[in-house]
Amino acid sequence: MARQLRRSRASVFSIGKRRRRVEQQKSHKLGFALLGYMAVVTLILTWAPFRFAIPNEVNLDFKIHLYDVVSNIFLFVPLGFLLQLSLKDPQRSPAKTALVAGALLSTIIEIGQFFLEGRYSSPIDIMTNSTGAWLGGLVYTRIRLQMTERRVGILALNLPLTSLFYLLTPLFWLTGFTGGDESARIITIPILALIGSIILAAVYNYRLRHSTTITPIMVARAAVIWFYIATVTVFMEAPFLIILTGIFVGILVLAQTDNRFARRAEERRFEALTLRRVLPLFTLYMFLQVFWPFQAPDPIWDMTWDLDGLSDNPPLSEIFRFLEYLAAFTLFGYMISEFAGRLVDISMKGMLWIFAFVFSFAAELEFIRGLHPDYPLSVVHFIMGGAAGTFGAIIYFLQLKAIRVVLVSRRKAAAKSHIVNQPVRS
Repeated sequence: MARQLRRSRASVFSIGKRRRRVEQQKSHKLGFALLGYMAVVTLILTWAPFRFAIPNEVNLDFKIHLYDVVSNIFLFVPLGFLLQLSLKDPQRSPAKTALVAGALLSTIIEIGQFFLEGRYSSPIDIMTNSTGAWLGGLVYTRIRLQMTERRVGILALNLPLTSLFYLLTPLFWLTGFTGGDESARIITIPILALIGSIILAAVYNYRLRHSTTITPIMVARAAVIWFYIATVTVFMEAPFLIILTGIFVGILVLAQTDNRFARRAEERRFEALTLRRVLPLFTLYMFLQVFWPFQAPDPIWDMTWDLDGLSDNPPLSEIFRFLEYLAAFTLFGYMISEFAGRLVDISMKGMLWIFAFVFSFAAELEFIRGLHPDYPLSVVHFIMGGAAGTFGAIIYFLQLKAIRVVLVSRRKAAAKSHIVNQPVRS
C-alpha cells in the first residue's frame, strides 16, 4: 500500500510538471509575438527615416553621452523582459540569455545606422543596450520569485490585461518621438499613465492580492518604474511633467490597491469592468492624436489615396506620428477584443464583428481627421489603421487560445490528482 501511495504521489508530481511545460509552450508563442512587435518598433525608432546609402567613410562614435546611455538602457529593458516570456524554458540563465539577445539586436541596429546618412555607429550603444536587456532579464527573475507557482502564469501572459502594459510601452515611446512643432502633444502622456495605473491596480486587486507576497507598496513602486522606463524618450522634452506624472501614477495605484478598495480574488469578468473605465479615456487619447493641433473644423475636406505628409523625404515627426497612430490602433483592437471576449464566448462570427467594429472606428476617426483644415482624408491611412487594430485583435485571440489551453490542462491535472489521492482500500 505504501509503495502504491508513493507511485501515486510521483504520478501527481509528473502530471504537474507536464502541465506547467504545456502551459509555457502554449504561451511562449504570444510572448514571441509581443517581443517581435517591440523589436520592430525599436528598429523603426532607430532607423527612421530609412534613407540608406553606401557610406564614404567609416564613422564610429566612442563618446559617452549621459542621456543616450540612460535611454539606451531603458529602451532595452522591456525587450529583455519579453524575451523570457517568449522562451519555452525561461529558467535557463534568463539574464545571460537576455544579454546575448540584446547584444545581437543592438549590433544589427548599429550596422544599419552605419548605412544611414548623418548617423554614427557606436560600440557604446551596443554595451548600453545589452545592459538594458540584461536588466530586463533580472527584473523578470525577481518578479517571478515573488509569485507562487500558480500565479507565475501571469508573467507568462495567462492573464489578458497584463498584455496591455507591453502594448502601452511602445506607444509611450512613439508619443515622445513625435517632437518638432508638435512637442506639446506630450500632454497626452498623463492620459496613458492613468490608463496604465487603472489596469495595474485592477490586476493586483482581483488576481494578486490574495495569492502572492506582493504588497500594494511594491505594486506602486513597480508602476512608477514602468512609467519612467516607458517615458524615457519624453524626459528631456518635459522632465518636470514626467517626474510629477510618475509620482501621480504611484499615488494613484497605491490608493486603488488600498484595503478599502480590495476585491475578492474569486471575482470573475473583472477585465470587462476595468475596460469600461479605460476605453473612454483611450478614445479621448485617440481623438486628441488625430485632431492635433486644434483648429476650427473645416466643413469642406479633401480626400487623398496616399499617406499625406509621408511622401518625398517626410520629417521624422510625421513618421513617428503615423507610427504612433498605428500603435494606438493596435492597442485599441486588443482592448475591444478583450472587452467582447470577457462578456461572451467569441465565435468566428463574433470575430468578424470585432474586425468590422475596428474598421468602422478607423473610418470615423479618419472622417474627423478630414475635418481638420491641415489634413485631407486618407484612404490608405484608414486601411492601415484598421489593419493595425486587426493585429491587436489577433494578439488577443492568440492569448485567449493560450489561456484556454492552460485552463483545460489544469482541470485535467486537478481531476487526475483527485483520483490519485483517493484513499486506497485494502
